[in-house]
Amino acid sequence: MKLIIPGRLPGLNDMTDAARRNRYESAKMKKEYTELTAWCAKSARLPRFDRVDLVITWYEPNQKRDKDNIMAGQKFILDGRNH
Repeated sequence: MKLIIPGRLPGLNDMTDAARRNRYESAKMKKEYTELTAWCAKSARLPRFDRVDLVITWYEPNQKRDKDNIMAGQKFILDGRNH
């Protein structure tokens, strides 16, 4: 199965900056991107799973973000499946 999420998920630096500015801003960001991921999964008619092995492939327009920064976006993917 394949899930494509349009756009670019926030990285760790984006989440950290939001949390430093305002704790509510980072919570809003988490909710927004978790719901986006859940909506994409529902639109793709993906079934719900209790356990799953994932292969996540990230496509970035350039190499400005480190891999560990980008990987923080997997939190939205993993949490979005529970919505």
